Amino acid sequence: MKNSLWLLILIVLALGKLSAETWTVLVYMAADNNLSQQGILDINSMEIPVQPEGLNLIVQADFPGGAKRYRIQQDSSPTVTSPVIGNMGEIDSGDYNTLNSFINWGFGAYPGDRKMLVIWSHGNSWYKGNDTKWICPDDGSENLISVYNGELAMALANIPHLDILLFDACSMQSIEVLTEVYQTADYVIGSADLVPVNGFPYETIIPLFSSDIDIIVNQIPLLYVESYLPWGDINTGGQYWTTTCSTIATAAISAFVNEFRAFTSIYLTYGGNLLSIRQQCYSMNDGMADVDMRDFLTRASGAESGGIRTKAAELRVMWDNMVVSSTYTTPQPQTNIGTGALWFPDFRLNFTWGWERYSHLKFARTQWLSVVNHALGDDIPPDAPILLSKSVVNNTLILHVQAPSDPDSLHYRLLVIEGTHTYGYSLYPSYTDGTFIATAPITMFGSYKVFAVDQSWNRSAALEGDYSFSSVTVSPNPIRNKNLATLHWLAGEDVSGALSLDIFNLRGQKVLSRELGTVSFGAGSYPLFADAEFKNFPAGRYFIRLSMGTKQFAQKLIILY
Repeated sequence: MKNSLWLLILIVLALGKLSAETWTVLVYMAADNNLSQQGILDINSMEIPVQPEGLNLIVQADFPGGAKRYRIQQDSSPTVTSPVIGNMGEIDSGDYNTLNSFINWGFGAYPGDRKMLVIWSHGNSWYKGNDTKWICPDDGSENLISVYNGELAMALANIPHLDILLFDACSMQSIEVLTEVYQTADYVIGSADLVPVNGFPYETIIPLFSSDIDIIVNQIPLLYVESYLPWGDINTGGQYWTTTCSTIATAAISAFVNEFRAFTSIYLTYGGNLLSIRQQCYSMNDGMADVDMRDFLTRASGAESGGIRTKAAELRVMWDNMVVSSTYTTPQPQTNIGTGALWFPDFRLNFTWGWERYSHLKFARTQWLSVVNHALGDDIPPDAPILLSKSVVNNTLILHVQAPSDPDSLHYRLLVIEGTHTYGYSLYPSYTDGTFIATAPITMFGSYKVFAVDQSWNRSAALEGDYSFSSVTVSPNPIRNKNLATLHWLAGEDVSGALSLDIFNLRGQKVLSRELGTVSFGAGSYPLFADAEFKNFPAGRYFIRLSMGTKQFAQKLIILY
């Protein structure tokens, strides 16, 4: 009986070992900058712990002087001893193609049941263009990977799906970045605030990979913040540093962003004093322009406007369900922070500096820019729209218009002026449309004006111009009495030359042709009732073609009797 029990235990242990998941963890270390020494220290720290069985830990490290690929192996020496599996020479780690290539190579060469990618370098959410502190700056190439223009999303496109994406870089755990990358990974781990130069504690994180993924994603933020507590190996003083870290489950991000769009719509419809709510929030990052999403939604849940209050409370529940793990330390007591950042500058200067870049982000489709712009008090009119092309087709004025760049969702007012009459039309193109088509029925030549109008009802200067219009009509039509039949035309400024009339029957046979002289701008007529040949036409259907120089105008004609 004892032998059978021991055999059962051994079988269970063996099956457990056979069923253990293998992990491939790729680390993209863009250290061809002032973080190069820290990069070496971090690689060495990865060598300290005993690696769980089934873990492939692969680092591509770009330093001044060249890049190498390492397969990390356990070693307790103070120097990097892991085998180099590739000397790559000079590379551009600030090129998103370099990151994409490494990811596909790494998971192809070292397949695993589970996949994790670490992007290690300087970072700064979506903020900066070609400034030096950004995501993966390469001092040698003077290049970097950007977020707002889609480069980070392109770096992560067409790669194997990740279980975990970890940003070992400052301020990358924001809703703006998450919306760019959420389809890439099941979980995203990062800091909403600055990451101290020591980065993530790989020595304590690596042993987690013998555990279930739920434990890994829950523990990494705790280990990160714990490594910076006072009197520790990193923070040797007694003061608390400001550190945050969270794990976000990405499955519900699309639904959250859609509901956030509903929140902005409620605000833009009913208004509310969001700025006072914003000013109560904990601030962080460049210009102190970021707030924590949980902090903001918690405070917005107490807004005076019932619609805003209700939707903010719903969003808070959705957000909390997405936050798998979060923690923080701050010198001063705080609550509801450490989950993920939202850009909400509380000064017009910071907003003016960033909104044009922000408008390129996928999250900008929620019209959050309009909300912030309105909350700050908008008295700046939009720029005037720009005309791309103009045409007249079938008594319709068609304007192809380039929308002005503006933080607000704009609508447009089209005025058509024909003589003493003015006709107005309102246009509501999509917020994301860079161009749109404005159309209006017309009956004669005239002029037009197009104004852009923002959410605060500031109106732009006018896009204005004239349009030419030519037409041909017969009255009455149908003709019951040929003694009343008259051909009328309107000649626009864009026509010139000979004026001629041709009439065809249903067989396409020309049954009448007249030379009417030279076309001139304005209205004209020809008395069909005085044309003896026309008066002899039998009842039936005909086609009129009036030629004005090189342009031809057609009209159907019916003679009843």
